[in-house]
Amino acid sequence: MTDEARSTRWASGLEFGAPASRTKEPDRPPLDRLARSYADMNRRARLVLSLTPGTSQRAFSVSILGMVRERRCLLISAPANSDKSLIALTRDSTVSCHWVNPMAAFDFTATVANLLFQPVPIVVLTELGKITKRSLRAQARALTALGASLRAPDPQPAIITDLSLSGARIGTANELKLNIGAPLELTLRPRLIDREMMLTLRGTLTHHLGRCDAEHPTIHFYGIQFDGPDEHSALVLHTVIQERLVMELDFVSALLETSR
Repeated sequence: MTDEARSTRWASGLEFGAPASRTKEPDRPPLDRLARSYADMNRRARLVLSLTPGTSQRAFSVSILGMVRERRCLLISAPANSDKSLIALTRDSTVSCHWVNPMAAFDFTATVANLLFQPVPIVVLTELGKITKRSLRAQARALTALGASLRAPDPQPAIITDLSLSGARIGTANELKLNIGAPLELTLRPRLIDREMMLTLRGTLTHHLGRCDAEHPTIHFYGIQFDGPDEHSALVLHTVIQERLVMELDFVSALLETSR
């Protein structure tokens, strides 16, 4: 089996299923390990916000556990130090928060309404205010782990790690000997409505990101900007992106899938 076939198999089979094994797999090719790791949406989903208590200069990453729409409440994990010790918060204190979604960044303040310690340490935030929104990109970018064939100009397998209508971020096992602005082509086979589609996207290289993931030190990452796809390709691409965005935020299904 080729590297491309292996990577495509892992990406399609694991992308929104059970999380990949956390044990090391030295016998698997680097792209296999990348596909399995990036298929773990429980780990990659953008359900983390940055919280700064009071007038502190330190920000802590916490998980968004849920919300109560009627009360405009957020339930988050309690902030902690690297040694797992909890950060002291008091009821009625104010915190500053920063959260990024697929298209924009939000900054807001909130009040600590309650502190719970079972089944895990939880903070209830209310009185969300001073909300500002800053656009990051014109098109939503979905987290993916899609296997693809890359021509740049020689063919080699790649993993698409995030995807939008305007471009993508990819990982390859071999370094691309291309200059910024060089043309390239990505071909992928997403499965939609019980049918395998073939999607070929032409574009240009926009960023050499290097070996920027410490968990995958041999993988080279690149940014790509697509040329304007035709109407059919744009519709297929839009469907793929929307499906991934929905699955990323469907954390209830993710919990149930991994608990079976």
